[in-house]
Amino acid sequence: MVMTIGSWNIRGLNSPHKQNLIQQWVSKNSLDIIGILEPHILPSNMDAVVAGMGISNWNFLSNIQHHHLCRILVDGSVFRASFVYGLNTPAERATIWRYLITEKTHNTFVPWGIIGDFNAIMSSRDRQGGDSNWYNHMEDYPNCVSQAELIHLPATGMHFTWHNGRKGDATILKKLDWA
Repeated sequence: MVMTIGSWNIRGLNSPHKQNLIQQWVSKNSLDIIGILEPHILPSNMDAVVAGMGISNWNFLSNIQHHHLCRILVDGSVFRASFVYGLNTPAERATIWRYLITEKTHNTFVPWGIIGDFNAIMSSRDRQGGDSNWYNHMEDYPNCVSQAELIHLPATGMHFTWHNGRKGDATILKKLDWA
């Protein structure tokens, strides 16, 4: 069985316009599983947002019980899937790296897909502009991938998935989204 999986860092899903965009994206790409990152949904608004997407017969899960604002919203499925939103500092991301390394033992015989915005790069070729130093904390993600025995899936489209919004010499580009 082939399943089509998508992940979108939507940066807010409370507006009907963005909910409609999700519905169109799911329909256009015939997605079976979706991970919506940074939806920023308050607990009191969760049911309205899920209803507003108009995707019937889907079972949504979220991490709202672990954070005051929903950062990940996922449609559940039979196989194991992890949708990652890496927080902004190396110290905050350390929990994710420990989790992935620990969880590899539970996925020896279970298909496990991990996709999302890791807020980390694998190597210096995954960034352009900005500080060119390679700091010790930048080894955390590559070490995690190695220790958890993960394999990066090939990606299509643009290599860099994040832009600092500046132009000219101030431009910084990074590949922060991985599967």
